[in-house]
Amino acid sequence: MERVQEIPIRSFQGSPKKTKKNFPNFLKTKKEINIHGSIFYSFITGLISGTVASPCLTPVLAVILSLVAKEGNPILGFVSLFLFSFGMGLILILVGTFSTSINLLPKSGLWLLEIKRFFGFMILAASVYFLQTFLSHSTTLKFYALISLMMALYYFISAKGNKIKILLAIFFSIFFIFLMSKAVTKKIELLAQERTYKTVVYLDFKKVKTI
Repeated sequence: MERVQEIPIRSFQGSPKKTKKNFPNFLKTKKEINIHGSIFYSFITGLISGTVASPCLTPVLAVILSLVAKEGNPILGFVSLFLFSFGMGLILILVGTFSTSINLLPKSGLWLLEIKRFFGFMILAASVYFLQTFLSHSTTLKFYALISLMMALYYFISAKGNKIKILLAIFFSIFFIFLMSKAVTKKIELLAQERTYKTVVYLDFKKVKTI
């Protein structure tokens, strides 16, 4: 048998004069409330509030819209926006569908802090991704390598015998070496192309001068 326990709640009932003094007028219940509005007014309110309340989504949406406008392909625009909206709602769908399995997740602790720090490094990598339009390919690889080096150093310093952190540190160290080698190779290729271009221009100029 389940036990039922009564929780006493203090009553606010009293004399009418005392009630009027304790509660302001806007907290008193009203029997008749008239609500006026229109569909257009609701649309405008939602449009303004959606613009103000979406600071996290607006930059990503702006990038997608600029890409679609640059390509000029309506099919690409439809697929991109559909996948963007589907990705936004997928988490909510999964949480609503498997809400009973949330209790199986481990409690918040050190692992949650490590995930936050990991995604902090990922945000740095995302900033480099958005800046690569203004950077050369070798410079972009160097920035990625710098972030990999930061992650490797962090996991090496904070490992303290943790095998997962040691493996992550080794992985990001190897990734740092790979990115730096790619950056150096790309830089050498660019220098070789510049020398070839200067040589060709010089030879063409010499031919024109002799003619």
